[in-house]
Amino acid sequence: MSKQLIFPFDSDQYPKINNFFYSSNNEVLINIIKDSICADNNENFFIYGERDSGKSFLLQAICNEYSANGGKSIYIPMAKAINMQANMLENLNELDAVCIDDFTKFYHSTEWQISFFNLINQCVLSKCSLYVSSDEGISEGVVFTDLMSRIKKMHVYEVKKIADGELSQALKFCAERNGINLNNEVINYLTTRETRIFNKLFLLIKEIDLLSAQEKRKITVPFVKEMLKRIN
Repeated sequence: MSKQLIFPFDSDQYPKINNFFYSSNNEVLINIIKDSICADNNENFFIYGERDSGKSFLLQAICNEYSANGGKSIYIPMAKAINMQANMLENLNELDAVCIDDFTKFYHSTEWQISFFNLINQCVLSKCSLYVSSDEGISEGVVFTDLMSRIKKMHVYEVKKIADGELSQALKFCAERNGINLNNEVINYLTTRETRIFNKLFLLIKEIDLLSAQEKRKITVPFVKEMLKRIN
């Protein structure tokens, strides 16, 4: 039984690497991650990027890919975990991969920093790969010196946010992966009249799709207009 089941949070089952929309700016990162999942040796990654750039999705996708390959992994969202005991990180190096979301949560807790420092050392000596996300690049002085030294030895990559010019393409891509039938007219309507933040737009599309199934109506611009009035 996978150790991830003993924690009160799990990764969503939908995120997969092939469901992650990425432009050429992120192609190198995605290919490196794919290679690391298939490799026998362990690798440690520090992945940073703006909020809503897809870091949480990517880490959950990594966990799901390990599971699909018969491996054991855990996704730890630090926004929730920071209120738990720091010793929960002990012995996680026995897994194949540990994905820790939001490194910045460690800034104000020496106890968690020490536990994370020990985990990095344990992963280096085992076959466990460590994937850590952050809204910021590596900054001096935010954690104790030895921990910062370990982090600097990790592979550091930036995940780029979806550009405005790619928004329609990204929505169409992800809608298709979810079995949601959106024509270009609907996508154009949503991207010109609603938020330009991809994550929020995609959640809105999923909600509209659910209402479409309940109403047994196709997703058209008139239907979207009607549903947006109801949702808002």
